Amino acid sequence: MSDRVIRLGGSHIGNPTSIQNLKEYSGKSKGRKFVVVSAIPELLEVINKSIATVFLTGINADELHAKIQSFFTDRITEAVS
Repeated sequence: MSDRVIRLGGSHIGNPTSIQNLKEYSGKSKGRKFVVVSAIPELLEVINKSIATVFLTGINADELHAKIQSFFTDRITEAVS
């Protein structure tokens, strides 16, 4: 029984066909499945801007945390852990 590591591009996360294909593919194996999601484009933009800001003005960790937290809470109904 082999484990499977599946990479899902962040831009496909909202595509129902991609999610259905992932479900079907992952059902073909009885081993453990690990899905690795690359950065969602909007989240990547927040991270890139934050990194650039660090070099210009320093970092405000609380503000960065709030932006990342709101990115998820604006899109899902469950709490982010």
